[in-house]
Amino acid sequence: MSALFVVASTLIAGLTIQPLDRRTLLHGVSRASAAAAAVAILPPVIAEEQFVAKRARDATELKGSGGLSSYNELKLTNALKELAGAPVAADIKPSVDVISGALPLITQNKVPDGAKISQAADALANLVLTGDLQTQAASLVKKSADIRAAIVKADANAAAIAATAFVDELVEFCYSYEGAEKPLAELRMGVPPVFDAERKKIDLPVSGRTL
Repeated sequence: MSALFVVASTLIAGLTIQPLDRRTLLHGVSRASAAAAAVAILPPVIAEEQFVAKRARDATELKGSGGLSSYNELKLTNALKELAGAPVAADIKPSVDVISGALPLITQNKVPDGAKISQAADALANLVLTGDLQTQAASLVKKSADIRAAIVKADANAAAIAATAFVDELVEFCYSYEGAEKPLAELRMGVPPVFDAERKKIDLPVSGRTL
């Protein structure tokens, strides 16, 4: 018998899978059962950590009753467009930028950073403001809290409604801070009632024509 044949036989014998006896199998099953039991009965601290982690994952989306309605989404989208066209002074721009970047997430059923929105509103309220502006800023702080409350409930529609009210007031604040009037404000001034029996003519401020 050649030396090569002897070496090959030895290697093949070493690779042969030996059958497991009943005792070895039972021992393996017992160890697996013990591991499963250990996972099933977690210490209270670990169980709580897993629960908190799950709540955090769930909170990445705002759902509420069926998710965000088209109407509330449109209202918030339009309010944000109006904010984008508002005059923004340099000292309030950082806060407005934070808000403008955070709130569009609500239109996507996602959760904005409520803490940053509140901090931005607080920064506006901490500026040196006149009486009217200070009142507006205080209202913005309150409305930012309404947004956070809706986020905690993971209610998309409540968050959108609160955010729309917040943005509407922020737009007013931006114009007031600059001492400017909102576009189309003149059209809302001196508009005649829908029906006036004593009125002989109606001026149309858009076209400049008279009926």
